[in-house]
Amino acid sequence: MASYHGDPFRGDARGGEALRLKGIFRTTGGARPGFLLGDCNGLSAARVRRRRWPARLQRRPYYDGEPYRKQDHDDLEYQVLPGTVGRKQTADRWQSATLLRRGFMVDAAAHLGVPPHATCGHWEDGQGDPDPWDPRRIDLALATRPAATALVNYQVHTTPAARAAADHLPFSIDVTPEAIKKGER
Repeated sequence: MASYHGDPFRGDARGGEALRLKGIFRTTGGARPGFLLGDCNGLSAARVRRRRWPARLQRRPYYDGEPYRKQDHDDLEYQVLPGTVGRKQTADRWQSATLLRRGFMVDAAAHLGVPPHATCGHWEDGQGDPDPWDPRRIDLALATRPAATALVNYQVHTTPAARAAADHLPFSIDVTPEAIKKGER
């Protein structure tokens, strides 16, 4: 189990951190069973299938969509791909794409088919100013390939107490440890 807090101001640092995190779970030719939970400060690169379309027509959109497309503020450069601010603003998903590549890890929420739910964007600062980013999910629960079979539930806690406590909503996963595939790579 790893707990992680991604750099909120440097996408390139989050990308490098993803490689270090991947190294913790890597084995020769595979992955150790494990979970990575935390404030990643970046959107997930998990994709979803459109069930009604034939496989050849699948566009596989992102599970979390593109929340920054219609925003216009100076802090966008911390969350979008370089060179896209003011144009077709696209979320920087390099960090999670590295961890999810080739099924090394799965995003628990997308893997379980839970409807997307924001983990931040509800908070007002001490002056009553709203979060400029709007609701989005930058807190992620990831499982390595051998541990993905143990995922049972993913939930974001949205009680009034949770909303008042912090700028990020807590989330939890439930796992069945005996379902972890031992020795799988």
